[in-house]
Amino acid sequence: MQAAFALGVALRVLLALVNTDANDNHLAVVEIIAFEHRLPERTEAFTAYHPPLYHATAALLWDLAPTDSRHVLIRLAQLLNTAAGVLTLLVLR
Repeated sequence: MQAAFALGVALRVLLALVNTDANDNHLAVVEIIAFEHRLPERTEAFTAYHPPLYHATAALLWDLAPTDSRHVLIRLAQLLNTAAGVLTLLVLR
């Protein structure tokens, strides 16, 4: 069981580091929250109708990051998603 958990964590971290794109663009919502300091209208971005917990948390990380590098900001959002996935694995274990 521990090996499967370790493999699950490793795969999530690996994907967070190599995947710069997603099938659905949550970063558009994160950008609006982080840079315009507001929630988007439901029609303003494809994923704007989702509950904003992930988006707001990622936007907070972006605000706290000492960089403006889009590459780094995307990685931060991906690693936040990874942390949520690992937490889910821990809860389900």
